[in-house]
Amino acid sequence: MPPVVHHVQECVGNHEFDFGSDILVQRVAESKFQWFGSNVRDKATGNVLGNGLDTTLFPIASTAQDGAIQVGMFGICTPETPQLSFPGDKVEFQDILGTAKRCVDDLKARGADVIIALTHVSIAHDKLLAKRVPGIDVIIGGHDHDPFTMYQGKTFIHKSGQNAYWLGRLDFDIRKASGKVTVSPAWKMIANQNVTPDAGVEALVHKYMAPFMTADHLEAGARQLAVLSLPLVTKTSVMRGEESNFGNLVADAVRQELGAQFGVLNGGFVRGDTGLSEMIESEAGTTSMCLVHEAKSQLTVGIVLKEMPFPRPAVLLRIQARDLKEALEQHLRHYPLLSGSFPHVSGLRLTYDRTRNTPEITTFQDELGNNVDLDDYVTVATTKFIAGGGDGCVSWKKATLLATDDTIAQVAIRFLEKKRLIAYPEKEGRVTIVD
Repeated sequence: MPPVVHHVQECVGNHEFDFGSDILVQRVAESKFQWFGSNVRDKATGNVLGNGLDTTLFPIASTAQDGAIQVGMFGICTPETPQLSFPGDKVEFQDILGTAKRCVDDLKARGADVIIALTHVSIAHDKLLAKRVPGIDVIIGGHDHDPFTMYQGKTFIHKSGQNAYWLGRLDFDIRKASGKVTVSPAWKMIANQNVTPDAGVEALVHKYMAPFMTADHLEAGARQLAVLSLPLVTKTSVMRGEESNFGNLVADAVRQELGAQFGVLNGGFVRGDTGLSEMIESEAGTTSMCLVHEAKSQLTVGIVLKEMPFPRPAVLLRIQARDLKEALEQHLRHYPLLSGSFPHVSGLRLTYDRTRNTPEITTFQDELGNNVDLDDYVTVATTKFIAGGGDGCVSWKKATLLATDDTIAQVAIRFLEKKRLIAYPEKEGRVTIVD
């Protein structure tokens, strides 16, 4: 269906706001295609931010007697963006269910036979849209880092995962007869491995990467910081769902470099998801693919910057231990769902008990095994994003800012340069979860 390819647009997601809404509006204006943002509104005008698309309707040729098939599309961005990024106070993220229903009603009234929603929300929200908003035939989603393909009721949902690891090809057999339309999908997931790059795309990438490919940049990126005695795991599903030795390392780095009692890093801050592929066997005897930096390999400046590309500074906070405990419970509230809020800690050992009516941290100790007095005030090193209540962990806002340092990546580089030899076991029991 080539005509569809020419009409497919982009839907804004939370990371489009990482440099603020003004920068996003500039990037949208520079684009040679249009952006959907059906629920993303400029507070001053009420319009879609950046004069983006609310809905669109276009025909595709059909051999059916009823004539061309009208395809309608709209786009939804996660309403959690203010907690995940930096949209500022000029932008309103409207309710996704209300927005979707309005868009479906509008497209149906204009004659849409098939409705496709482009979404940047979690799979749970995609399923909710399919359940609560009749009339959506297809949801093509993002946001989640792993691929999904499923039906929710009569709605087909597909996500192709993150970072172009996969190319998802979707084919739809759309039939229209006597006013009734049926949509039958077929899909193919193509691994982005051992593929010859398109010459035109490769040239464009080189154009933008050229400033970072100078001899000075390459030399700086290759600078060795430390050698690993044990593998370091950076797999996204680990960083966002369980204790990670890479997360422990970075939490230690910010704590020690900023001179804090404790350190906290949100798992979503680590983005590289790179390293050697290994088959890891669980206690249950199952195996899964895990990404690690293998033992005896070198950690370089380039690796650290790739793992932590966000230019967010480390900060030193003073906070009452009671509020710190509450904040960490907010970090863990999504478990067992994978979440960028999952905490990696330094100087702390905690147990989160999900068997209680209200899940809570039941063990809250320092690294020596002493219970932390909840009435005490403590110092914590973390990211500026978290300090501002990022990921919905609003109890951090009760803290007092004491100091701001370099970016998290630069702080980690300083730490690694001093250590030179790194040995972090896979698990240390810093965060224990009771199910």
